[in-house]
Amino acid sequence: MTSDNPLVDTQILLNLYKVYLKGKYDFVSNSIKRTFPIGTDIRIFSLKKLIKYSKKVYGKKREHTCYYFLKNKHNIKRFNLDAQKKHNRPDLRITLDYPEDFKLIKKIFIFFNKKYKYFDLSKIISFVDKNPKYKKLNSKYAKHYEL
Repeated sequence: MTSDNPLVDTQILLNLYKVYLKGKYDFVSNSIKRTFPIGTDIRIFSLKKLIKYSKKVYGKKREHTCYYFLKNKHNIKRFNLDAQKKHNRPDLRITLDYPEDFKLIKKIFIFFNKKYKYFDLSKIISFVDKNPKYKKLNSKYAKHYEL
């Protein structure tokens, strides 16, 4: 997870971690194929594999820790968790790259901090869907996320 994705659902993280612990995969994620909202990306791998594969990545591509894992699907044992219907919202952007993203995330935190100690992805999606003006805040960037 990265700091520009502050709204990761911990239950999805735990589900992916369980898959990783079984030891069948080198790379476990919910964003190899985009089905979840942008900004809910989880990627699990070992430091040992990261060091090994980082030697094969050059230039600006090194900025992305998972570049090799994502671009070399034939060399890596990978698992992707596809979103269930309620979470299948690749059109929704809840990451932090632009000032408009910050405005949306701030609205989400303000709303949920008043009501809940914990809020999951289902609640966030429901909130944004019920408040289309908030979704519009950063909608112009929704398709601008590809590695």
